[in-house]
Amino acid sequence: MAYDRKQEGGHKVAQANRPDAGALGAAEYIDATVSKVPSLRPALLTALDLVERIAQTKAHKAFAECSTDERELLLREFQRDGDADSFQMISDFTYEAYYGHPDVLASLEATTGWKGLGPMKGGPMKPFDPSLLARVKALPPRWRKV
Repeated sequence: MAYDRKQEGGHKVAQANRPDAGALGAAEYIDATVSKVPSLRPALLTALDLVERIAQTKAHKAFAECSTDERELLLREFQRDGDADSFQMISDFTYEAYYGHPDVLASLEATTGWKGLGPMKGGPMKPFDPSLLARVKALPPRWRKV
């Protein structure tokens, strides 16, 4: 699934400098995530089987053999007619894999200035000015010794 696509001459193309989710290993990420929570695996496998059945019925070939445009249409049909919870789970994990990938974060930072890891890494701070505490230090104690 390529979530970062734009229209160009009627065709959808991946954004410059950003690989699609498949190239970043989103499927492997989903598999690894679901393997840590075994109760999610049946929903994933059922969803994959349904997508494959939709591909065989509509495109008359395996999902993996379909073009990008065909895959998108098939996934839209799965989203509309399939199991909404399974679709949402796969979609959420795909977004997590994609927008958590270092290559995508670097590309976003280069094109928008947004630092995806900023909240985790923080940024440079100005040195603290201790003179700002002078008024508080001059106050009498607000406690009593017991």
